[in-house]
Amino acid sequence: MVAVTFVDPPAFQQRTDCFTLKISPMKTLIKILSLMCICCLSMFAQDTGSVQGSVIDEREMPMEFANVLLLNAADSSLVKGTISDSLGQFSLQNVPFNQYLISTRSIGFAPVYGPLFELSADNPNHDQGQMRLGESAISLDEVVVKSRKPTVELYADKLVMNVEDNPIATGNSALELLKQAPGVTVDHQDNISLKGQAGVLVIIDGKRSYLSNQEVAKMLDGMSGESVQKIEVIHNPSSKYDAEGTAGVINIVMMKDKNLGLNGRASLTLARGISTNRSSGLDLNYREKRFNLFGSYQVNTRNEEETLWIDRRVPTDEGPVAFDQRMDQIKDRITYSTRVGLDVFLSDKTTVGLLVNRRVWDNDSESVNVTDISGNSGEEFAEIRVLGESDNRFTSDTYNVNLSHAFDQQGHQLSIDADYSRYDDPAHELYETILNDDAGTLVSASTWLRSLSHSKVDIQALKLDYSRPFSESLSLETGLKASRVNTDNAITFEEEVGEWNWEVDEDRSNQFVFDEKIYAAYANLSTRIAKFDVQLGLRSEYTVSDGNSVTLDQQFGNEYLKFFPTLSLSHQVGEKHSLSYSYSKRIGRPNYESLNPFIYYLDQYTFSRGNPYLQPEFSHNFNVTHGFMNFIYTTFSYSRTNDAISELLEQDDESLSTFQTTRNFSTTDNLSLNISAPVPLRDWWMMRMSVSAWYSQFNSNISSGQLDSGAPAANVHLMNMFEIAEGLQAQTSTYYQSPLVWGIYDLKSQWATDVGVSKEVMKGRGELSFNVQDIFNTQQTRLTIDHGSIDFALKQKDETRRFQIGFSYNFGKRTVKKSRSRSTATEEEQNRVNSSN
Repeated sequence: MVAVTFVDPPAFQQRTDCFTLKISPMKTLIKILSLMCICCLSMFAQDTGSVQGSVIDEREMPMEFANVLLLNAADSSLVKGTISDSLGQFSLQNVPFNQYLISTRSIGFAPVYGPLFELSADNPNHDQGQMRLGESAISLDEVVVKSRKPTVELYADKLVMNVEDNPIATGNSALELLKQAPGVTVDHQDNISLKGQAGVLVIIDGKRSYLSNQEVAKMLDGMSGESVQKIEVIHNPSSKYDAEGTAGVINIVMMKDKNLGLNGRASLTLARGISTNRSSGLDLNYREKRFNLFGSYQVNTRNEEETLWIDRRVPTDEGPVAFDQRMDQIKDRITYSTRVGLDVFLSDKTTVGLLVNRRVWDNDSESVNVTDISGNSGEEFAEIRVLGESDNRFTSDTYNVNLSHAFDQQGHQLSIDADYSRYDDPAHELYETILNDDAGTLVSASTWLRSLSHSKVDIQALKLDYSRPFSESLSLETGLKASRVNTDNAITFEEEVGEWNWEVDEDRSNQFVFDEKIYAAYANLSTRIAKFDVQLGLRSEYTVSDGNSVTLDQQFGNEYLKFFPTLSLSHQVGEKHSLSYSYSKRIGRPNYESLNPFIYYLDQYTFSRGNPYLQPEFSHNFNVTHGFMNFIYTTFSYSRTNDAISELLEQDDESLSTFQTTRNFSTTDNLSLNISAPVPLRDWWMMRMSVSAWYSQFNSNISSGQLDSGAPAANVHLMNMFEIAEGLQAQTSTYYQSPLVWGIYDLKSQWATDVGVSKEVMKGRGELSFNVQDIFNTQQTRLTIDHGSIDFALKQKDETRRFQIGFSYNFGKRTVKKSRSRSTATEEEQNRVNSSN
């Protein structure tokens, strides 16, 4: 047994996690990276053979995503499989010595078989050369070949929920699909957690948005679920990923066209619950020998009603004062999404690309917030009635320029990404406050308050990734990244002092500016030592941040260099079992808005305020995964998070006020078990059950007393897939979330069931679908707090039951050829931006 322990130098172990460097940070990172690479190159061993080659079409163009099968020469049984990369190349590693043949195939092409060959000690490496696919005798313009992936696929390092062609996706938003992913929880404030842990990094197509999770949730809520291809839940990311995200990474992969020539897809969905929703979209792709031009446009209209109940009791010397609050809100939202890209193939090995994304999110809402007060509050009024209107237009623009070059050796690649992103979030709000006594009589004249807020975020990032295989059993990935994020959040409140005469309220107005720079370097080594596949990685990130509360004239900063190691080992145990072990250290930085020290008032008893003294959180994550026949995976995980960032509800008994803020907990421990198993019940009926069970423990000294809480919890997903007839599919999806504890919050159980059916029409080019979301209308959020003097209960019910019908049509050529998938430089920082909403 070998124990590997990573310990930061004493200079880095201070709770402030900051110090002053006396030398250039980039030089330090480069020296560390070079030293690690030199040390890693001595750690390799070779004891198996390999097979490599390439796949081309009838025009001798590289074939991407062709299936390549390694077959046993004795009985043609499948030994291994892979797919060709963007250059048509493929490679199979760690192949036992024996006699084999290669088969390659792709939709629309007849399969091709290579000659017999043998791997041995004298000939451990086999080069298959080029394998040329010719067109199949059956035209895909007449017959459309479609295959459906299982809804959930499990791998040693991640879980994948396939959404494409799923009837339940029709009419739902991307956020609603995310809530169905096994192990994922989204609470009433759109905080996203994984296996009971907060600190999840959400990326889209491998690109970090730099928005807070709440803002990412808002963006996903305006995104059609039919544009999502799959959701990847990555429990143990390698050092190639940004170190952000203490609980793991969720990658939402959007639909991409896979065909040559001119082709596209059009879709339309109508949904009806209490209100009516609509979504429509058009995707176009044109690909030829030297370029690929693609684009999409979507419009998504979502209208819904929401009701929130809050009951709290505050102790006083004269007895408790009760606040019973109800808020009814109507939201009208329209999202416009535009995506345009161009890839130019300068040669068979070099590609340059340009990608532009623009999203506009319009939100209008009206609310009625009524708070009944009983007990001796010391005020004349017993009811506060607040009528509110808001108008918000959130715009995001992202630009990416990229270059990729493949060298002669298989897997030897270089890629460069340069990114610029800008977020603009202006909002107007108007409130009327009415104070009534016990009899409902007006105590004083209504007061009017209006606000204008404006949040702007600018992000620049540059990323370089380089990968090189040194032998059949040793390869290295390395890279550099620099990013800068600048935010400017301003809000101005005005109070009516006469009939439509407005005066600035200086006590409520605020401006907060924040600037952060991160310089990173990483190296990731993959090798084989004896029977173990080993992956060893190290990432270093040097962070400099400065905050300025212009209104309060307060400045603060932080500066620290941290190292994030990753280690994974995997090996076979007999023919049917596999084991893998992994460790990673990760960071969770405060989102920019939570550092703003200003106070935001809802009324005199309710407000929120930031915490400029927040420190980043650091987690140590351990995983052991058992695989059975590459079919069923069971994962046991443990993590400890130091200085865990958590939202808290605090209370001032003297002023009877309750406010929300963010604090660092001392420690948070999480122990979890995850298992997923497919159960074939009939030839036409497949059931899959995914279970995540965990125990979370929280320890810290907070304002309401010593926190020492913990409880077990579980998340269960049960999916049933039915192949009723050719081209006719049905599905049900049920999830159950048990009661759970998160810090001082006790969340009650919740569950929901969705059903859907889809039918292929128009010779497979069209699809008609119908589904009902939350058919029993059971989905709601309930939580309580009973800690110190805080006695608090909340219930939230959104418009969750909807009847939805959709139609999509694919047109154009059907020859499969996938457009490039880019992971840009700004794939992480946007996850921490928070607008003023």
